[in-house]
Amino acid sequence: MIINNKQEENKSIVINDKKYYEKDLNENMRNSLIALSTQRTNKARLQIDVNNADILIVHHAKVVDDELAKIKSID
Repeated sequence: MIINNKQEENKSIVINDKKYYEKDLNENMRNSLIALSTQRTNKARLQIDVNNADILIVHHAKVVDDELAKIKSID
């Protein structure tokens, strides 16, 4: 989605590689474009959070293993 600011009344937007006049988009379409952009951003943030969680899981599992290696098990 790219908005080109040429003239105020002739703003255009690119959707799926096609150019449309912004004024031709109804409110339902505008709301959906905003929602789509928001959800894509949220998904990217969540993917980063999952990656960070994976890194922390590996780190803390290593800490537990290292600390367990220092003590004797009872079995």
